Amino acid sequence: MITKEVLEINRKLFYELWNLADNSKLTTELSPRLIFPKKRDEEIRISEQESRVLLCGLLNNSNYFYSVETPTEELYKQKGKTHRSASSDLSLYIQTNNKTKKVLNVELKAHNPRKENIRKDIEKLMREDVPGNWFHTLKNIDRRTLLKIFNKIAGSIKDCKKNGDENNLSIIFSFCVLEQQWGCIKHFDYKPEYGEFNEYVDNFFALEYCINKSEIVIGKDAGWEIVEQY
Repeated sequence: MITKEVLEINRKLFYELWNLADNSKLTTELSPRLIFPKKRDEEIRISEQESRVLLCGLLNNSNYFYSVETPTEELYKQKGKTHRSASSDLSLYIQTNNKTKKVLNVELKAHNPRKENIRKDIEKLMREDVPGNWFHTLKNIDRRTLLKIFNKIAGSIKDCKKNGDENNLSIIFSFCVLEQQWGCIKHFDYKPEYGEFNEYVDNFFALEYCINKSEIVIGKDAGWEIVEQY
């Protein structure tokens, strides 16, 4: 149930981001109250913070409770030499037996981060004992942008699997491209009976596309759901 609901929340977040205004794009009746700020050089500042604010707004109208910068249950050695608690960007909860139960962790990314920055957040999604959601915002893409990011994510998943004993692994991956108003979304839902893990990872990220006059044209969708603004 939560997978279906989170997929729908991610789709709604695509449209919320596409309808955000900035100093060169006027507000419309569909625009949220949030806008993209501009820097001193008039360039629009895009980050994962817009996704976080809009996601919280969507969750305020859902059946879920949520927390931000949630301390992890596991310890991680991501900086320095000691293991310590890290934090998830956002976590979802349900209420059961008069208690709140965590049911999902969310990691938000923007642009094209270094692999180590990706690996640290992938590790948290893999090691915490709940499903995950990776939501990635991009200003625009060329014919290699997603392939580079996918390679970093796939490599990070394989590296973290080598260091752990995870069996089932459930992460919803979403990528939202602002200028082309295009997105793709897919559920990584690995179980040991599906076969060799690295092969599953490679097949999962086997999306093929090209750019034709700024339009994103899919050659092989590899099971990715494509979402576009019309």
